[in-house]
Amino acid sequence: MGQGIWEDDLEQGKLIWDDRLWELHGIEPQGPDWSLREYINLVHPDDRASFLAGTHHVSPEDRLANVSRIIRPDGRLIYVEHQALVVRNPQGEPVRVIGVAWDVTERKQAEQALQQALQREQELNGLKSQFVSTASHEFRTPLTTIVTSVYLMKLYLDKPSEIARPHMDKHLNLIEQQVQNVNELLSDLLSIGALEAGKVSFHPHRVDVPTLCQQVIGSHFSHRPDGRKVQTSFEGQPYCAYLDEKLITQVLVNLLANAFKFAQEEPRLVIRFEPERLVMEIIDTGIGIPASDLPKLFEPFFRACNTTTIQGTGLGLVIARQYVELHGGTLTVQSQEAKGSTFTIRLPRNQSD
Repeated sequence: MGQGIWEDDLEQGKLIWDDRLWELHGIEPQGPDWSLREYINLVHPDDRASFLAGTHHVSPEDRLANVSRIIRPDGRLIYVEHQALVVRNPQGEPVRVIGVAWDVTERKQAEQALQQALQREQELNGLKSQFVSTASHEFRTPLTTIVTSVYLMKLYLDKPSEIARPHMDKHLNLIEQQVQNVNELLSDLLSIGALEAGKVSFHPHRVDVPTLCQQVIGSHFSHRPDGRKVQTSFEGQPYCAYLDEKLITQVLVNLLANAFKFAQEEPRLVIRFEPERLVMEIIDTGIGIPASDLPKLFEPFFRACNTTTIQGTGLGLVIARQYVELHGGTLTVQSQEAKGSTFTIRLPRNQSD
């Protein structure tokens, strides 16, 4: 840690430094005209006001102290702390200030890192609390529906078949749907746990992309009660991609499920076989995402402020992005509130054959 001694002669307006202080600031020793006025030019513009205020704030013990950012001539930014003592003449007037300065950059960086970690921990605690509340609701809702349906089905056990059957079928369908919702929630919880523990299995192999997309749509979105379908299009010359089929399937399922959930119209899946990368776009014209929520959209447990009445846990996008990143790719979003969203998966061409 660099440090040096200085003296400010207030009567003559001269600032005297020892050799170590010149070295600390990365400048050659200056002439007799070196003064506080010249030194202030090294102080970061945002710190100059507080630095000057500190030079006038004398404690009852005639001590001065401050920490400022210094921009060295080589462009390096350092933090320098000054501790000084004011010397007065017999009349009580300050005539000299003698001080010590040292480089506290590492300490300040550690303090900033700690502050950021504490802030992040507070944010995570808040998000986890929100998740516990959300997850409790997400479990309670299907369980309540299942219990209610079972109770109502019992009322029809003694009824004639032609009367009971339509009602029984209706409630069986409700139970099946809610069991699927619980399974999806448990799957998300297990997936995020595996990701955080670094235990996700990653086994990429050659995959025919159009076939994979058709399989995903056929197995998950071809028999929706509302009749909506995925509008699929392919651009460019198709090629096989080097993918973990299971993980990419989950990515597409998560993104397409959201597109159905947050929009009334049919979502679009656009696959572009570009020369240097494989691009998949999931496009919807739904409620969109508020601009203020976009920076936190891929954080665990986070949900946009306009989705609080819609089922979800805030884990699907986190899982999707991390699965894409395992492939060396990226998952990004463009969205406008009340106009819709486009989620774009980009996989580098060198991952494909």
